[in-house]
Amino acid sequence: MAALVDYTALLPATGFTDTFPDSANTPYSGVAKDYWRKVRLDFSKTNLTDADWAKFMTIPAHTYVLEVMTYIVTIDTHATTIYIGDANADHTATWEANATAAVADVVTITLVADTNGATRGKYYHAGGALYISANALMDTAVIDIYVHCMNLDPL
Repeated sequence: MAALVDYTALLPATGFTDTFPDSANTPYSGVAKDYWRKVRLDFSKTNLTDADWAKFMTIPAHTYVLEVMTYIVTIDTHATTIYIGDANADHTATWEANATAAVADVVTITLVADTNGATRGKYYHAGGALYISANALMDTAVIDIYVHCMNLDPL
């Protein structure tokens, strides 16, 4: 049975790390709330099956996400394709549709061909979440995911 695995509820010992500091604010006048968020997912500690997907980041209300980038730290020979999206479902690929977990040191960034890349990002007025899934079992992969965000101050 397919199911959501909420990685945001896990601890580093079970495969989720979100203690990386946000990068420095934009160093010029204007909207000084442009930053990157990073999480590390260690699937050797909490596996993810082909039929499951994992919530790995909550997006606060009034956040504009410009792009998502994945970096494969440790490969997983089972999963050749990974999907990053913002729908609570398996194989949602609105942010990244062409990433691979089978090759180390590979960086994949949102492309213009990806749904949210075509619109140069997405504004989450009421908030949202990001999810990851794969086309096979992930039980050895370690993946760093970077999310480029900007907070807006609605009047």
